[in-house]
Amino acid sequence: MNLRERQPKGTDEPPAGATLRAAVIGLVFVAGFAFLIPYLQDVKRGADLGLGPVTGASMLALLTVLLLNGLIIRRRRRGLSRQEVLTIYAMVAVTAAIATVGYASFVSVMVTASQYLATPENRWDVLIQPHIPTWLQLNDPLAVRWLWEGLPEGQRIPWGAWRQPLTAWGAIAFAIYVGSFCLMCLVRRDWIEGQRLSFPLAQIPLEVAGSRGTLGSGILRQRIFWIGFSIAFLWGLLGLLHAYFPAVPYHNMQWPIGRQFERNVMPFGVLNRVAFNLNWGSIGIMCLLPVEVSLSLWFFHVWYYTEMVGLAALGFTGQAGARYAFNPGAFFSYQTGGALVGFGVFVLYQSRRSIVRAFRSWWDPSWRQHDPLELIQPRYALLGLLASTLVLCLIANAAGAQVSRLLILLFMFYMTAISLTRVIAAAGTNHVECGPQIRYLVDDGLGTAGARPQTFVLFNQMDAVFMTEFKVSFMHYAANDMKIFHASRMRGTSVVLTLAAAVLLMLVLGPIGRLWAHYHTGITSLPDTWTYDGVPRWEWGDMVDKLQSPRGPDLLGIAAMVSGGLVVSALALLQMYVSWWRLSPVGFLLQGGWGINALIWANALLGWAIVNVIYRFGGLRLYQRLRPAFFGLFVGQMVATLLGSAVRHNWDQRGGDA
Repeated sequence: MNLRERQPKGTDEPPAGATLRAAVIGLVFVAGFAFLIPYLQDVKRGADLGLGPVTGASMLALLTVLLLNGLIIRRRRRGLSRQEVLTIYAMVAVTAAIATVGYASFVSVMVTASQYLATPENRWDVLIQPHIPTWLQLNDPLAVRWLWEGLPEGQRIPWGAWRQPLTAWGAIAFAIYVGSFCLMCLVRRDWIEGQRLSFPLAQIPLEVAGSRGTLGSGILRQRIFWIGFSIAFLWGLLGLLHAYFPAVPYHNMQWPIGRQFERNVMPFGVLNRVAFNLNWGSIGIMCLLPVEVSLSLWFFHVWYYTEMVGLAALGFTGQAGARYAFNPGAFFSYQTGGALVGFGVFVLYQSRRSIVRAFRSWWDPSWRQHDPLELIQPRYALLGLLASTLVLCLIANAAGAQVSRLLILLFMFYMTAISLTRVIAAAGTNHVECGPQIRYLVDDGLGTAGARPQTFVLFNQMDAVFMTEFKVSFMHYAANDMKIFHASRMRGTSVVLTLAAAVLLMLVLGPIGRLWAHYHTGITSLPDTWTYDGVPRWEWGDMVDKLQSPRGPDLLGIAAMVSGGLVVSALALLQMYVSWWRLSPVGFLLQGGWGINALIWANALLGWAIVNVIYRFGGLRLYQRLRPAFFGLFVGQMVATLLGSAVRHNWDQRGGDA
């Protein structure tokens, strides 16, 4: 595809692996964030530093290392190289989300919720509990109750009760992460060197680290960067002051324009949730994108609601008592799910030469291609993907689940993950989502009549832990790290082992830090009702519904999924072979989801307009001069968020409303 942008400026660094001191420093940061992230989020009620395609934890680590490295170098001592600084950033970037909704938050909930939330009315103790293997749940009733209600005074956290479930779920998580990493290794070279995807989020640490790996080098020396930084930072600072002192004037740049439409008055009632929300960091990212990508992000969202209004005018509303039973919202949701799976297949087809080479290189040495920047040889990446899948199949078999359905679930999961990773690699969006949950695609495609209860148990837990929040999917961070390593000329087994050590450390310490926070605060006292109440009730309630009312395949859902795959493939082919076509398929992959409505489309529209105006009146030369300001907007927004997390305290205890 023609999703191209200038690559970050090269350096004179020779190809190198990860150094021991960079690995040690990175592991120290990882261990620290395993406890700092839940502390700030649950105890201090601050921002989640592990959330988002570029996490606050990774940016905080990068800025801290750059500052300390600059002080060391000024004292004429041997500081860290740029490659070492970026290694530390990559280790934190790939692990920070594990400490939050990327793994630890949902694990602590899903291994206990079916017990704590069981009532005589829902009968979960009879309908769910007998089907959960003991090694996949917490088996100490007091430990369960204390987790949700808070640790009684004088009691210690029952760590021993958690050893077995955390070990089991850690093995599942590591297998999925290995599979995701190996799949990315198979397409890495084609994405970076062949298709030359822009990777806008990976450009941020590359530009900020500069050529020397210290603050004040590279882009940080340009005045235009600091202009953009000041706009976003001062606006964020104003918002922080407004939270403490309401008399300080401030506007959050959010306009819920859909509220003027009455929800039940058709056809324009379908627009009642439309929001026009701006964010300085998101605007900066959108200004870094190729214009066909930013165009597609807002165009397809507008087109989605145009379709919804048109169908509502014809009587297709999906509401009770509507003229027709057809539900456009559900149809388009499944269409998005099919588009993500279909686009994943298309993406692998585009990189088919790399995949075929990985297969044939096992028995034909002539197919082995030397790449000085390879992290894992393609044939070994293929072996890792197969081995991780085998491990997951063995775990599923031990849990009594159906292995055949697991393989279908994993296929759809990996295709969806690689599609959304492609969106981030091309568009750098601050939010991505999957339409319907992956297990819905499996259940409605195959039907639920022949599924075992143990299959539902494992799938619903895996769905909650790994497939609910795709915006923190491990594959996204792995792809951006690979771009960073490629641009900084890092390669080899030492890099992979360094990342693996960081992931393993966070898989151990991340849940421990989250449990420490939960036992001291009590899950029921936390304000995040979606993660800690909504998701477990939805997952287990849906399981009970399907056990009591098994259904066959959903033909309309299958038709929607097939149509999504065909449409996104057609869009991809048009972009590849029709020179005047300007719409990228990445916008269609997000369509009418919550994230693109609340976080993306307005920023994409403004970013697209800004870049077009710059090109119209100043051309490429003016754009290159202003480009550092767009990085400054993102970094300024991120620093303001970090500052807010550092000074914010529990306003509930003060009677305030942060």
